[in-house]
Amino acid sequence: MKPKNQFVKKNAAAGVVWRCLGRCFHRLGNESRGLPRIFLVLVFLLCAHVDVSAAVIAVDFGGTNLVTVADRELNGSLVPISTGTFMYGDGSLAVPLSPSSGYTGQAFYGAFQTTTRNYGATTPAAPVMEHYIRQMMAGDRLRLTSAGDPIPGSSQDYYTLVLFKKEDFLNGADIAPALTLQSIQLQAGASGSDAAAQSGRYLVQDGSTLYISNAIWNRSVSQGLSTAFDPTTTTWSIYTPSATSLAPGSLSFQSVSFTNVTAVGIYSERLGAPFNGAYAGLDLVKFSAVMTIVVPEPGTLSLALFGLAAWFGVSRRRKA
Repeated sequence: MKPKNQFVKKNAAAGVVWRCLGRCFHRLGNESRGLPRIFLVLVFLLCAHVDVSAAVIAVDFGGTNLVTVADRELNGSLVPISTGTFMYGDGSLAVPLSPSSGYTGQAFYGAFQTTTRNYGATTPAAPVMEHYIRQMMAGDRLRLTSAGDPIPGSSQDYYTLVLFKKEDFLNGADIAPALTLQSIQLQAGASGSDAAAQSGRYLVQDGSTLYISNAIWNRSVSQGLSTAFDPTTTTWSIYTPSATSLAPGSLSFQSVSFTNVTAVGIYSERLGAPFNGAYAGLDLVKFSAVMTIVVPEPGTLSLALFGLAAWFGVSRRRKA
């Protein structure tokens, strides 16, 4: 049998209040049998309803936000992982990818990985990369792209990961006891010098577990991408990027209910791109996330305690 106070245990303070009131109800029920039962019901309902939900914009990157006065390099370095494979940034998500100076926007984490395939006896040199927040008058954007010297018959895979953590959430979401994810808004630029479509998935971390969505977003060649996403409309798989690989690997999708969101972001990939010297990768124009904070409602608690005090007073007078 489920405990009666299960629905308020989401908030520790509410759970303590409920237990105290429950003891009082038990005692008063024995001492005031003559009181109307409806009074007990009213106080019970007031005490049960101690949570209110507040929807806030917890992540708000890009769009019309101007976060630099000039192009700013991201906080990372190009590291060779194996022959033809390079990583920029931190795939283990321990060090911020956002610029360490000259940047006033929301901090973010992530990395960009390139892997050259079918290069035969030729060893690919380190790619030329764009890794910066680009200063744009209409709203700054994040660019993580790469190009290298053309190798006939070769192709290249690109993986990108960008994640916003709870410690940097906006509008009080960073100190909220618990968060649920309501929606994500995503906008990516058109193809630019990469004449091909690009796809990706959404990322949500619940507690300490990072999930990747079964739902896929696609950026068109000519028009880019602008979309809204509801996390309840898809299934999720555990995702474990590392300092040496961003590729998802084998995925097993299932339904997940997010009740303690601690990070949110996107993963993107471009596989088998012709290695012809053209830039390919992510051009992130906007990323925002609306989350729901559940907090105790002081007004309702005050009413409940007032009702309990009144009941106690009436009970003592009847006994006298």
